[in-house]
Amino acid sequence: MKTKISTDLEKRYNPNKDAFMLLNTSSYLDPRFHRLIHLDRDQHQEVRERVKSELMVIAEAMRKTGR
Repeated sequence: MKTKISTDLEKRYNPNKDAFMLLNTSSYLDPRFHRLIHLDRDQHQEVRERVKSELMVIAEAMRKTGR
């Protein structure tokens, strides 16, 4: 079932990589789906690196504003 859903989402959003990344990032942040077993290793790493990168940007912005 998960594979079918993943395949369907890839067909719908694969041309729009940003939309597909947003869906995968949302899944990554949800504790129920954090492992991203529907993605291959490279895709999983890409999502993880993007989340880490965005967290670093947020942390830097908070440091600059003193929050």
